[in-house]
Amino acid sequence: PVIQIASVVGVSGVSFLIVFVGSLLYQVFIERDWRLRLRYVGFAVSVIVLVYIFGSLSIPDVIKPDEDTGEMTIGIVQGNIAQEIKWDATFRDIMLNRYISRSRVLMAKNDVDLIVWPETAIPFILQTSQYRVSEVSELTDDTEVYLFSGVQRSVVIDGEKSSFNSSVLFNPSGDIVSSY
Repeated sequence: PVIQIASVVGVSGVSFLIVFVGSLLYQVFIERDWRLRLRYVGFAVSVIVLVYIFGSLSIPDVIKPDEDTGEMTIGIVQGNIAQEIKWDATFRDIMLNRYISRSRVLMAKNDVDLIVWPETAIPFILQTSQYRVSEVSELTDDTEVYLFSGVQRSVVIDGEKSSFNSSVLFNPSGDIVSSY
């Protein structure tokens, strides 16, 4: 849950927090006054606890482990797609079909609760490719499994269109229930 703070402060903010807490802990080792040492430790622990609480509250309670055992089985699908064709539009359908077929093979052999695809597994912009999203939704609906995958998103910022990496969680009904 700690990394969820990145949704608010970004990568630079996370780096700052790491350096800040590290600096506080460094002060614990070089400070001679035990009262100041306790303050540094207390402040560092407070920052960590607050970040952890924020992360715990911001993670949606979407996927629930097995009620009896508290366990969840996760399957990871790797497409082994060559880097030079990963963003070539002529291979997009082939790549998506590879992930879908490998996921179906995984589900046929294992009882999986969640399938995880890599960051670039869905090689198209989410908002402009609804028919491809429906293919992924059909997979989760057919197999009754959650699917977590990387995807590209597009937004307009100050009148300019920007694309960025994101991640989405499909539920067993095929709906996107969470994104980052």
